[in-house]
Amino acid sequence: MLEPKDLIIQNGVLKFVGKELTAVIIPDEVKAIEYKAFDNCTKLTSVVIPDSVTEIPNNAFEYCLNLASVVIPDSVTRIGENAFLWCPKLTSIVIPGSVRFIGKKAFCDCGLTSIVVPEGVERIDTGAFSSCNKLVSAVIPESAAIWCSSAFDNCPSLTSVMLPAGMTMIGKNAFYKCCSLTSIVIPDTVSIIGACAFYECIGLTSIVLPSKLKDIWENAFFCCSGLTSVVIPDGVTGIGDGAFANCTGLTSVVIPDSVETIGKEAFMGCTNLTSIVLPETAKVGRNAFKGCPRRKASKSR
Repeated sequence: MLEPKDLIIQNGVLKFVGKELTAVIIPDEVKAIEYKAFDNCTKLTSVVIPDSVTEIPNNAFEYCLNLASVVIPDSVTRIGENAFLWCPKLTSIVIPGSVRFIGKKAFCDCGLTSIVVPEGVERIDTGAFSSCNKLVSAVIPESAAIWCSSAFDNCPSLTSVMLPAGMTMIGKNAFYKCCSLTSIVIPDTVSIIGACAFYECIGLTSIVLPSKLKDIWENAFFCCSGLTSVVIPDGVTGIGDGAFANCTGLTSVVIPDSVETIGKEAFMGCTNLTSIVLPETAKVGRNAFKGCPRRKASKSR
């Protein structure tokens, strides 16, 4: 049973939580939770948040090492920065459709095995689900127009991602070192693939680049050693530095006439690249094809 000393509530704000608590049902009188209220409550296993609360503040449950169950009510519209940082026992969570914002590193280093971000979420901030080592699948809604960098970086078990129709950019480090990702469907609306977006996704064996793609930024597919062929769609104007460097399984690439620049070291270290179709007018950067000794280049016309 909760003792008065276990929870300190002032003017509807939960200010303090006793570190020895194992389970908490936050009373309805609570309208807000203080920053870091549950920080380092290492014995805490379950929390029920009342529908009187509209926000989970920054760092609210960080380092709750044994937290396995959280009930978030459909009154909550915002999950703050580091809200559940380093909660390794938290294997599942239901994010209600009322949520509009998921903060920076909100679920970083959690034990989540799957996540469905509900329709209605408008922004997924930097590193929101990064370093979730057990995360296997993720679904992102169409409403998430702002999807910041590193959203799923260092999720080595991630095999399935459903990206929303309508998104225009895959951000920097979006799937950095997601080494179990074997395939992904990129919506046709994407025009930019950001720096290091698929860096060292060594399990990626195929990729269909969208028809509206304009730019592939630096190191976007660096060391994707499982890729065997790439067709760059017509309309792409730039391939960044190191974009496909060290893709050792790559045997062929077709680069359309629309490409104006191929960055330095773009295909460096692609040791099995034997067939390349290049536009006559493209500006090719230093060492773009270094280490591709068996390549046979032809000019597109």
